[in-house]
Amino acid sequence: MENKIISKELLEEVMGKKVALFNVFSDEVLYRENSINNPWTERVNIHELAHKCKEWAILKKYDFTILIDNIDIFKNGIRVHSLQNMNQHDNFIPFDPFYDIKACEWIRKELSK
Repeated sequence: MENKIISKELLEEVMGKKVALFNVFSDEVLYRENSINNPWTERVNIHELAHKCKEWAILKKYDFTILIDNIDIFKNGIRVHSLQNMNQHDNFIPFDPFYDIKACEWIRKELSK
């Protein structure tokens, strides 16, 4: 099953760990470090993960604003992109962690260019 909400690369950046495997559930992400010293699966609440993603974006000099129909992404205070058609869920929930993570995925891809 493909983890569509977050990539392995962003999860590693945000958590500061090499990830061997992970799985996304509705309210948490389970992941296993790529380390012999830590064979245990760790978990992070999806809202905590979204907050860590936002902090990561700020460290990279990015910020974003979530609106009803899009996410505006800023770098150093200047809007650099807008993700359109955000109503992928039946009901828009402005505090849905999906939107924070989606914005950070766009930022990660921009930084890797």
